[in-house]
Amino acid sequence: MQTPKNALKMKFYLVAFMFTLQFIICFSAFGQEIKPGKYGVYADVSMYTELTINGDSTFQYLNRGATGIPYTSEGKWKLKNGKLILYDYPENSWINGN
Repeated sequence: MQTPKNALKMKFYLVAFMFTLQFIICFSAFGQEIKPGKYGVYADVSMYTELTINGDSTFQYLNRGATGIPYTSEGKWKLKNGKLILYDYPENSWINGN
């Protein structure tokens, strides 16, 4: 079960990851295009966050923390004024790892 503290922590990691991804997009593509693929980052030894960008304007987000219980979400993306905008995704979507 997700607690408010865990939800806040997940939002923090998502914001930190999105900041990193924005840097990658702006640095490598000058904010005008994005190359489909997997972008991942380790926040520490036990925390891994991954964003998969698909060519059909959809994405999958995966966050695996120290508990081993992954958090995942999927939705749509677009570029607006050189920034990546994620939209049309559920707020909370836990999976059991099976």
